[in-house]
Amino acid sequence: MERSPMKQTVNVDSFLRATKVKRAPKVQYDHEQIKDVLLRLRKFIGTRRVILKPRFQDFDVYNRGKVSRSQFSQCLDKIFDFTESELNMLVSNYYEEHSGLCNYLKFIEDVDNDELNTQGNRSVHAEFEFTRSKAMSTPEEEFQKLDPDLQSLIFEIRSQVSQHRIRLRQFFTDHDKLRHGEITPNKFKAGLDMANIHLTKTQLKLLEDNLMVKKSDGLELVRYVDFCDYVDLVFTEPKLEKQPTKQLFPFLSRPRFTLKYHKVELPEDKAEQLERIYKDLAETVNARHVLLKPYFQDYDPLRKERVTQTQFASVLDMLHLNLNQQSVKLLADRYMDERRDVDYVSLCKDL
Repeated sequence: MERSPMKQTVNVDSFLRATKVKRAPKVQYDHEQIKDVLLRLRKFIGTRRVILKPRFQDFDVYNRGKVSRSQFSQCLDKIFDFTESELNMLVSNYYEEHSGLCNYLKFIEDVDNDELNTQGNRSVHAEFEFTRSKAMSTPEEEFQKLDPDLQSLIFEIRSQVSQHRIRLRQFFTDHDKLRHGEITPNKFKAGLDMANIHLTKTQLKLLEDNLMVKKSDGLELVRYVDFCDYVDLVFTEPKLEKQPTKQLFPFLSRPRFTLKYHKVELPEDKAEQLERIYKDLAETVNARHVLLKPYFQDYDPLRKERVTQTQFASVLDMLHLNLNQQSVKLLADRYMDERRDVDYVSLCKDL
């Protein structure tokens, strides 16, 4: 180099990246014969729950995605009982003359190829990679990708879970002894019933259709772990240790609506009657030292600051405030919102 100081040398990182390029081998074997061997291997690792990649990575010190012929052959021999001809065929098929190594990433990719599986289930390695990639996204991001009808249904279930403080996951794990995260549809329905989450047949079918997975033996299971991840967002968000400055907001079962002060125009006689009701009600409450708000909050566990018209009339009747049915209706109409619920907080403030 001292005689040619201007000569450009190859960067190590560039060389390592170049060796990862997947190149087809020069020697071509019968495609159907290779496919048959890979299919047998796929069924075997699916039954034994074998993950291929870590076995090759033990020999791949520089993380190039390639190992020597002897190392590749040694790994294959430990994984499955190949014949000598099958072993030589696989080694030759994934050997790259340019690098002098066998490309095990291409081998794993071919094993996970969907064309090898007519039933569409992933192998163990593909499932492992899918789970790892899914772990990079948050449940909220996955929730936003769901069908709008399914989002609306899960939002309703969140409201019930938040109101009754239900931990759904524990009702499903009783049916999943090995913690696979999947149970049969009947057990999924039983878990919902035990948690007092009552759904119609249409709603239950919508959940099952979006959470259903089909196994290699034709068995259909429901992934309850994904469902629980979506619902548990009502309590908190996962992976907050990676986002310590993120601000969380309390779950609201439905948005709050403004009162119809500008829409409800009372006649002059009703306005005078309402003023008399205010005056009499305020005197009664002050004389008896009654706190109205806690009585309304008994019907408002989610603190929406709203109660139904029936609940509003029930509280006033229980407190014996000497209000007739017409007065109660006039008060309810005055504080009614767009959902025809009564804003009891504004009433308490006015009194």
